[in-house]
Amino acid sequence: MESDEAQGTAPAAAAADVSTTVDPVGAPPAVVPSTSPSTDASASASPAMAAEARLHALETKTAMWKEAVATQLNDASRKNKKLREELRAVREEMDAALGDLRVQLTDEFHERTAMQREELAALTTQAALLREEKKAMAAAHEAELQRARVQLRELIQLEVETNYKRKDEQWSKEMTALQTRAEAKETEKVQAEHECEVLKMRLNRLGAQYEELASLLQPKGGEGSSAPSQASDGLDEAAGLHIQGPARQQTAVNAAFTQQLESMKAELQSKEQHTQFVLDRAKQEHEAEKSQLLRELQLREEELKVAHTLLKQVQVESSGYQQRVSHAQTEKQALEQRYAAKVAALNAKLAERVQVVEEAQVVTKRLQEQLRTAQQQVATLEEESIMREEAFHSLMLSEDDKRVVMELQRAVQTARDEAEAWKMQYYTALSSPPNGAKTATGDRGGTPSAIQEGGRSSGGRDGGEAALSTAASPAVETNHNNRDGASPHAVPAAAVRTPQAWHEQLAAKEASLEAHAAQLERKAHLLDAAEAKLNDMRRSLASQASILLQQQKGGRRERNSDNGVVFREGKDGGGLVEESEHEMLGASPIISTAASLLPSTWHGSLRALETQRRRLHLPGSCRCMFCFFSGGGNSGAPLRLRRDPFVFTLIVILFVMLIIVVSAM
Repeated sequence: MESDEAQGTAPAAAAADVSTTVDPVGAPPAVVPSTSPSTDASASASPAMAAEARLHALETKTAMWKEAVATQLNDASRKNKKLREELRAVREEMDAALGDLRVQLTDEFHERTAMQREELAALTTQAALLREEKKAMAAAHEAELQRARVQLRELIQLEVETNYKRKDEQWSKEMTALQTRAEAKETEKVQAEHECEVLKMRLNRLGAQYEELASLLQPKGGEGSSAPSQASDGLDEAAGLHIQGPARQQTAVNAAFTQQLESMKAELQSKEQHTQFVLDRAKQEHEAEKSQLLRELQLREEELKVAHTLLKQVQVESSGYQQRVSHAQTEKQALEQRYAAKVAALNAKLAERVQVVEEAQVVTKRLQEQLRTAQQQVATLEEESIMREEAFHSLMLSEDDKRVVMELQRAVQTARDEAEAWKMQYYTALSSPPNGAKTATGDRGGTPSAIQEGGRSSGGRDGGEAALSTAASPAVETNHNNRDGASPHAVPAAAVRTPQAWHEQLAAKEASLEAHAAQLERKAHLLDAAEAKLNDMRRSLASQASILLQQQKGGRRERNSDNGVVFREGKDGGGLVEESEHEMLGASPIISTAASLLPSTWHGSLRALETQRRRLHLPGSCRCMFCFFSGGGNSGAPLRLRRDPFVFTLIVILFVMLIIVVSAM
């Protein structure tokens, strides 16, 4: 493509005007000076020379232009190639970042899905518990309503009975009052009849007296009984005839007596009429009161009949209610017996489950003790490996190497702290609400890149730490498992009242025990894997140590002025003058530790190192080792670590790894 462009641009340059030319490097066009009259004359004299010179200049400029264009095209092609490579690298980085982002998003999606499923399961369990509680509350409410209905019916029955009793008492009182009134009326009637009889007797007696008086007043030889008017007329005539004498007196007496009789008759008649009127009125009142009392009695009898009917109906209803109550009591007793049997069965099951749980707890405790023992063993092995590593570093490394190792360890620790902080922020952002998650991600935006840069910068330096961290990884995984698996299924401590809730609680406990057993089994597998790794590491270290010992048989090491290590062959078999351990008591802690760890054939080199250290005034201890091997002349490694082939092999392997790390740097 570049050659085609060069060929396409060459004719265009050739067709350009001669007076204006283009600078190949982008300079302003050069203007060809115009010819003078003298030059025109010389040109006319030699036109062929001018044409050749002009053609030569044009060819030169064209060649220069072509070279400049070719140079520019080459630069452009190089820049395009570089840009393509950069674009390819950017695309690869973008694809890698997108892949990492997809993996991260997939992990987050799975984690959030798991969290949502757990929340959904918890909410489903809570909803089931709420449904059971609602059913229990509805049953209790129905029982309370039934009990309230029964109490209301009993109260209504008692109220009806008390009303009937009160009405009966009132009716009996009214009947008694009516009976007393009727008796009083009868007594008044009897008294009135007695008065009538007395008046009749008096009237009869007065009639008899009147008849006697009439018979006495009649003359003996008269015409019999005559009317009183005739007697009075005779008396008047006799009085007229015999004005004087006793006959006149008798006549006056008779006239007075007659008047008295007439007045008495009139009085008797008036009394008789009054008595008859009173008697008739009393009879009418008696009849009216009697009819009214009869009507009232009929009404009361009808009311009593209705009351008796209602009472019989209430008695029938009460008997039905009593039968229902007795039936409900029998059902209640049967339910209580059935529930007692169920409770006994559930208690038996609960006792069995409790026994199983206790056995599982015993097994769990035993497994925990085994795990704790294994963890203690792993911690002891880690401590021993750290002590040996520190002893090796303090013995075999120079100050610069120690400083480099310390910086590497510090960088690794910083990277681990940053990774742990990023992980904690990530889980905090996941567990926090959306707003908090956004702010947390915004705050830690630069953390992953910093971690990646730290990983890139320390990628070559962590090669020596990888083998040392394999022994500690099972314990770390175990701790993480212990942290993550703390009570996955929390059983509510509230009091459970229903058998179903007891079943759910037992199922939750069984699930938690199964999860705990699975976790312990997983930890046991991890421990077995860690032990297998340690055994493999020991075997590999032993094989490598045997190889290194075979290689080191013909020479010995010594340090030169540049802290280099060389081997000198000797005919004495590589042995040095053996001296007792009490000669190394005045040495530094590092030298004394090395003397306690290495065999006696190395003590000469250690004395030379101690002499050189004292001559150069170098520090005799390391901060990492000072906490483990500090003290006076008796400082050094424990007796159980001295003259151990495994320790020596580990020191040699660590030294080889350190050399590899330094060469990689």
